[in-house]
Amino acid sequence: MTRKRQTLEGGEELREANRQLVIERDFIAAVLETTPALMVVLDPQGRILRWNRACEDFTGRTHLQAIGTPLWEIFPVPIPILRDGLPTLLAGEPLEYESDWTDAGGTRRCLHWKSDAHRGGDGAVAYIICSGIDITLRRRAEQERERLIVELQAAIARIKTLDGLIPICAGCKKIRDDSGYWQEVEAYIEARSEAEFSHGLCPECIRRLYPDYAGRMSAGAKDGGTG
Repeated sequence: MTRKRQTLEGGEELREANRQLVIERDFIAAVLETTPALMVVLDPQGRILRWNRACEDFTGRTHLQAIGTPLWEIFPVPIPILRDGLPTLLAGEPLEYESDWTDAGGTRRCLHWKSDAHRGGDGAVAYIICSGIDITLRRRAEQERERLIVELQAAIARIKTLDGLIPICAGCKKIRDDSGYWQEVEAYIEARSEAEFSHGLCPECIRRLYPDYAGRMSAGAKDGGTG
C-alpha cells in the first residue's frame, strides 16, 4: 500500500513537473514571438533552428523556410565576423556587430546584432542565440549630427574676427599690419574678416571737399522746406 501511494505521488509530481515545463515553454515562445527584436536560434554550425515573427516580417521568409539555412546567407555579415564569429562564440565569447541589409519591403536597414552560445549538460555548445535590433533611425540621426558638425566647423572656419590692439595712424588713419606695412583701413579689415566696404561721403566731408555743392544742397533743402 505504501509503495502504491509512493508511485501515485511520484506520478503526480512528474505530471506537475511536465505541466510546469509546458507553461514555461509556452511563456518563452510567447515572449519570442511578440518581441520587436529579431530573435534567431542557431545550431553550433550557424544554421537556423528557429526564428521569430519579427524575422519573418523583416525577411519575408517563414520559420519553416528559414530552418537549416546559415544565418549569413540571409543577413549579410561582415567578412571578419563571418570568418571569426563562430569560433569566437564556440570559445565562449559573446559577439556584437552591425550589418546593413535590405528588408522584404526594399528598405535599407541597419541591424545591431548580439550573439551568445549556450552549453548543454555535457559542456558542449548546444545552440546559439542571436538578437537583432533595427538601429536605422539611430544611424541616420548620427549621420545627420555628423553632417551638421562638419557644416558648423566649416562655417566657423570661414568666420574671421578682429581682436587685440590695432595700431592706427592718428593722422591718415592707416593701420600697420604684422609685417610693418601701413594699409588703408578698408584693405586691412577686408583681409581679416568677411566684411566688404561701399564708399560714400558723410555731410562734414561733403562740406569740406565740395563746399559749393554742399551750399547748393543746403539751399535746396531750405527751399524745399519753406515751400
